Amino acid sequence: MIVYLISPSIITGVLQINLSLFILLHAVYIILGVLLFRVFRRKLLRQMVPETTDRNAQVETLNSELEPFGFSYNYKNDLFYSLMYCWQRNMGYCRFYDEAAAPLSMIIDCEPIRFEYNGRKWLIEFWKGQYGMTTGAEVGVYATTNLETDFPDFFNDTMYDSVSDEERLVMSFSLKKDNNLLFYREGLHWWLTGFKLGEYTNPKSLLMEIRISFPNTAMRDAFVDALFETGYSYENVFIKHYTVYIIFDKPKTKQPYTRTKLMQKFILGNNKFYCSFYKFITRKYDNTLDKLQYLRVYSPFLYRHALSIGKTKEFYKDYDRIKAFFNRIAIEDEDEDEDDNLNI
Repeated sequence: MIVYLISPSIITGVLQINLSLFILLHAVYIILGVLLFRVFRRKLLRQMVPETTDRNAQVETLNSELEPFGFSYNYKNDLFYSLMYCWQRNMGYCRFYDEAAAPLSMIIDCEPIRFEYNGRKWLIEFWKGQYGMTTGAEVGVYATTNLETDFPDFFNDTMYDSVSDEERLVMSFSLKKDNNLLFYREGLHWWLTGFKLGEYTNPKSLLMEIRISFPNTAMRDAFVDALFETGYSYENVFIKHYTVYIIFDKPKTKQPYTRTKLMQKFILGNNKFYCSFYKFITRKYDNTLDKLQYLRVYSPFLYRHALSIGKTKEFYKDYDRIKAFFNRIAIEDEDEDEDDNLNI
């Protein structure tokens, strides 16, 4: 009888090899399972979200979901825009709102043009840039008799009201990206806007060609004088009758304090990621309606994020927080000045 002696080290080695193979095989099974799950899930989702030719029904459904946000969708131009009688109209406007933009994922160029006409203070402001997952632009018209709120070392601010229906202006603008037309908007409005979903753009690559028609020469001249005081010239301003044409490229006014280089880099990077992710997961569809219909099922979070177009309620709610922020900085600066005086 021959007895074969196997050392414990050999047995341990074999067990370790078997254990490694066991772990490796299970890892492969798990990976294959995840891949198969994703494939079947996508097939299931496509069955749950079939392409449809009933575009009117899709537009109606989408607009019913957009209405609480104050926006609507135009299928013909594949464009989102603000409603005439949206809730934002009751909020008015002031510099603080521009300060709230960057912290809420909007890196936008702001150009406020302030002037006085007919015993009131007026604000006509232009905006262009990246609003979360959209590239967009705006022209807003506001007026007030309110006094300024002074914040030393920062700015004087006035809360303006949105103008009435009778005071709306005929306006239009073209938004160009690297000299290529993205979209065109026109109308009698107090807040003319347009937003392109899934489009990522650095604001410096955008140019607005704006046209505003005024009711008389007095208001037109007051606005033009304010443009020239801001830094515009006849190189980017053209006047014809009651209409003023403006080229808005690089802002000439001081931009919000909250839009620091670090903040801008971080927010733009985040917005670029969401735009790319949106395009990737909806790549099987060739129009926005089907993309959003698919997104509603595939990623409810991203769907809600996509519908947060332009300036949301969060944007306006930040007024008090931004105000407190500047008050705190002003108080800290005063305390530092007092300490310096004591040390002298």
